[in-house]
Amino acid sequence: MYDLQPGLEAYGITTEKLQTDVETLLRQHGIRVMSRRESYGIPGRSCLSVQIGAVDMTEPDSPAVAVNIDVLLAQEVQLVRDSSVMCLGITWQQSNLESFNRDDLGLVSDRVEDIVGMFVRDYLAANSEAAGVKGANDTTEQ
Repeated sequence: MYDLQPGLEAYGITTEKLQTDVETLLRQHGIRVMSRRESYGIPGRSCLSVQIGAVDMTEPDSPAVAVNIDVLLAQEVQLVRDSSVMCLGITWQQSNLESFNRDDLGLVSDRVEDIVGMFVRDYLAANSEAAGVKGANDTTEQ
């Protein structure tokens, strides 16, 4: 899932580019990427979400823009006390709030890649074969 604030496209930050970049990074590290449709019916399915918001920090003619990047993994979870109750729960999240010069907003894609890289490292560490987790390299992109 990619939630991109309107207006960022003018700086080369598009949903399509972000999705391609994130999916490529995940696949390069052996993390399986599935469509929403493919993920239905898979126990413990998960969804990696990238959300980007931006706001001018001062006057309209100022070059400063505050950008928030939020990357999170939501996984299907089940209540211990009632296993019939299932929902999505956030199991990993990293946010970055940073000020950019308007001319440097193209660097936002690099920050997204950095945060997704953190996710990849944590995901692989938690789901390595040594940890004995079956089907660990499956995640869903929406």
